[in-house]
Amino acid sequence: MPSVIDPDQSTSRRTQYASPNILIDLSNFWLNPVDPPALYRRQTMSLFSSRQLFRLILCVIVLPTSLLLAKRVPDPTFKTLEGQSHKLSALRGQIVVVNFWATWCGPCQEELPRLSQIAESYSGKPVNFVFISIDDPKDRSKIPSTLAKLHVNFVTWIGADTDTLDSFGLGNIVPGTIVLDDTGSPVARVTGEAKEDDVRKPVDWLLGGRKGDPPPPLTKRF
Repeated sequence: MPSVIDPDQSTSRRTQYASPNILIDLSNFWLNPVDPPALYRRQTMSLFSSRQLFRLILCVIVLPTSLLLAKRVPDPTFKTLEGQSHKLSALRGQIVVVNFWATWCGPCQEELPRLSQIAESYSGKPVNFVFISIDDPKDRSKIPSTLAKLHVNFVTWIGADTDTLDSFGLGNIVPGTIVLDDTGSPVARVTGEAKEDDVRKPVDWLLGGRKGDPPPPLTKRF
């Protein structure tokens, strides 16, 4: 049975009973920012103190983001140029930095040497860098010469495409990078050419036991 709110009650007393409809209205106003009717403004301010309203807004923002990040990425089978099969799930127990690139991508060729140097700096630590090409089969013969030209020495996987990028939450344009924790859950995503801090911050945060401020869940560099 709905509670009747006495306007003469104190704020702490009134806030014990929050109508579900008001919660829905608040969410709608947050997702669709318009000037709410005066009636709802009065109802909202009478039901919630400033601190409670702030907490509610945080729930609307943070909870969906947390649920999104907690979802594991897909686990398709990729291959090397030699035909060996690999899955990201085989790397669980380590921090994994996954970078999607292509031979025809200019920003990728700027980014790959940087990522290769970052990968070397984590040698001996539980961090694994995985490079996955989205080149079409007809262009995969260019991969070895492209890597040689860039003076990078790593094994790249093949078999990805723009749909794969999208399924990893990286849109459909390379380059794209995602950092996974040791359970395979995404911690940070970078769309576009990643800067050094874009990669180091989430990796170091994980290596440090998740102490301090977490990295941004998504960084856009386009």
